[in-house]
Amino acid sequence: MNRKLRLSLLWWLIGVLITTAVVFPFAAELMDKSVFWVNVAFGIGFVVLARTLIQLRQTLLADHFYYRLVFFILLFPLIFLSIEQVNHFQYVVDYDDLNVWLAEGFSGEQLRNMRSYIQSEFMFFGVGTIIGSVLMIIRLVLFTWKTLNTQART
Repeated sequence: MNRKLRLSLLWWLIGVLITTAVVFPFAAELMDKSVFWVNVAFGIGFVVLARTLIQLRQTLLADHFYYRLVFFILLFPLIFLSIEQVNHFQYVVDYDDLNVWLAEGFSGEQLRNMRSYIQSEFMFFGVGTIIGSVLMIIRLVLFTWKTLNTQART
């Protein structure tokens, strides 16, 4: 198997493991809510986008122009959907739905701490995914520009 493909699969696995560790404390209470699965997607997306942003040369995107083009185009809807989901989560928090969902498994101080934890990590991964996507667009344009200029000189 290709070295770049193995490295990408390894980072997907690392993203899944990090996300599992982060959402495990409240998974039983929120598993059936859409906010939980958006949180999981943000966690994995953040790790994979951060890795791709930093190590673009060690990805399949570096070798294939059309993969970069498709990824570039898909980043725009990802940004808008991510912003929409962060706003939806804020709506859930503002209208106390999160407390109602968590009240079954936690009580008192533990409920307050878990709510704070969920808000913090959701916003970290959500905003991180949005910022990572915007930076990835810039990185892909610069990388492609540099690649095409290098090929034109030779």
